[in-house]
Amino acid sequence: MTDHKNPASMRIEFLGVRGSVPTPGKHTLSYGGNTSCVLIQFSDSDHHLFLDAGTGIVKGGNRLADHPTPVGGRILLTHAHSDHIQGIPFFKPLYQPHHQFHIHMPEQAGQNCEQVLKMLMAPAFFPVNTDAFKASITYITQGTAPVKFREGYEVEALTACHPGNTFMYKVKYKNLTLVYCPDNELKPNDSAMRARVSEFINGCDMLIHDSHESRSSYENKRGWGHSAWEDVTELAFEASVKQLYLTHHAPESRDAHLEQRQQRLSMMNRRPPTALFAREGFVTELTASA
Repeated sequence: MTDHKNPASMRIEFLGVRGSVPTPGKHTLSYGGNTSCVLIQFSDSDHHLFLDAGTGIVKGGNRLADHPTPVGGRILLTHAHSDHIQGIPFFKPLYQPHHQFHIHMPEQAGQNCEQVLKMLMAPAFFPVNTDAFKASITYITQGTAPVKFREGYEVEALTACHPGNTFMYKVKYKNLTLVYCPDNELKPNDSAMRARVSEFINGCDMLIHDSHESRSSYENKRGWGHSAWEDVTELAFEASVKQLYLTHHAPESRDAHLEQRQQRLSMMNRRPPTALFAREGFVTELTASA
């Protein structure tokens, strides 16, 4: 039951909102150039829940590395494409003995979570391997069934439409629900898949969804595993999503380009009450209703 004096809340920080490759430079200063990572913190604990570990997780890790007391957290990886895991070797808390992390990932081409991350840091690709980690680390090969964690939140997964075994995650905390889906293709003519996603996101407080393409650019990229932002917005509206944050911006999407899309989004009739293109560094909060 929610404490009316201190209602439950989730603090959400967008550490990386770019897709495919990092895009530093003067044309991405406003929306950001780091790849996928969102940090969630809960009102009743100092637990850190990271969604994906693109380059955005590095600055989050730098903050935690200076933390005077042990830090605990979980990293939920949607899949093993590089823009979602490339920050792992540079996440400083993993090299410090007083921290504890659980790292989750769905099976990848027959390889479990630990095997995939060991390959990421194999000698051919990185100067040190996972033996250099000093934190207490548990590797978990994630399934789709709902799991309730001792920190007080529940995670459920749904397989996304994206090359490889890719998940979207639903995080439930008290009576708050957030869905994170950075890589997913809403195929215009696939009504069954659309219905499946609609049911998964229905009524959620916040949806963070892939918007790599527009309807015009999507025509040449069918099957690439990404959605047109217009289709995502309409589906979110139909599913009664309260807040929509469009993410995984294409490398070629400059700030000016995204501003134009934001203006078009603001004029759409069929959009959730809050509908925004996500910006790196943006922080918001979900608070449980009485």
